[in-house]
Amino acid sequence: MSTDEQATAPADLLDEQFLRDFASRWHAAWNAYDPQQVAALCTDDVEWQQPSSPPLPRGYDGAALLVRQLQRACPDYRFAETEPPYASFDRRKAIVHGASRAR
Repeated sequence: MSTDEQATAPADLLDEQFLRDFASRWHAAWNAYDPQQVAALCTDDVEWQQPSSPPLPRGYDGAALLVRQLQRACPDYRFAETEPPYASFDRRKAIVHGASRAR
């Protein structure tokens, strides 16, 4: 069972500093253009939802593939944080917002 399928005790929830640090590492990994660096920040059950694209594999392979696809489509992209990350109230799950732009 993945962490987003089970409730978590409040003491186990993600704290604000962890989320801010993670968001910083997340955007830095994308901006490094390194598929393995992005994949290393994911869980093995991560799912990508890209409505305009065919489904991606779950896990690390899907993360790395998404980076490579973006590199081919927009080789000079840069990610920037558009707002602070959001944490779930009842599980170890967060949303990190960002937008990519061509340089």
